[in-house]
Amino acid sequence: MPLADGTAMYFGGSIMTFALPYGAFIVIAVALYFLFRAKHSGPKLKYGTTAPIASFTTREPGPVPAPPSLPPLRKRAEVRAELGIRDREQDGEVLVLAVGRLAPQKDYPTLLRAASAWKDSAIRLVVAGDGPLRASAQDRINAEGLPVDLLGHRSDVADLLAAADVFVLASTWEARALVVQEAMRAAVPVVATSVGGIPGLVGDAAVLVPAGDAEAVARAVSRLARDAGERASLAAAGRARAATWPDLDQCATDLIELYEGLIAER
Repeated sequence: MPLADGTAMYFGGSIMTFALPYGAFIVIAVALYFLFRAKHSGPKLKYGTTAPIASFTTREPGPVPAPPSLPPLRKRAEVRAELGIRDREQDGEVLVLAVGRLAPQKDYPTLLRAASAWKDSAIRLVVAGDGPLRASAQDRINAEGLPVDLLGHRSDVADLLAAADVFVLASTWEARALVVQEAMRAAVPVVATSVGGIPGLVGDAAVLVPAGDAEAVARAVSRLARDAGERASLAAAGRARAATWPDLDQCATDLIELYEGLIAER
């Protein structure tokens, strides 16, 4: 059986035995997902001779698993105080968290357009991540007075998730987003764009919106901000959904099955 230690993946089987760093495992596992999708699209894969992809595997691989989640090291109230989030009962703020590289794929311009609808509300957006678009994003935040804080690179994402009321992802494309997996495991309600592998990943345990639709993002987040009951329901649904995902070992087993199928078709 393969074993996962959170850093490297170890595969053992009748055909192969090797070790991979976790990052390399992710690349190969994503390829597994695309091979499966290609199978259902009807093309053939040439490997020595032309062989139908449909013969490789009949079970759809699960999401590429995020590494085991680390527990938060600080209390929720402490993190929220550091971020300047008011927690008093009468004028408390709703903390919306985004995590990811400030790069075109993540579509932060759409998220910033959505944030313009929250100027006069109790919603605060914080973004953990760095990247080539950070300077232009900060310029826009400053110019428009948006309720957004760019935190830069953070090594305490578990603490930020524990402090958040809502997690938001506005990407134009994702496979099986690791950060969404982490948010749902942490029981943080998720608003995400309905792109790539996201719908299959979250099922009905998150709020899905069209990519590039700032109004839809703004409405979905605002609705959750107003409704603590819906946030609690989504948090529970997300954690329950996350419990159904395969772990690293199962994903490795899927990879081995596909590899063996390819070898058998030579």
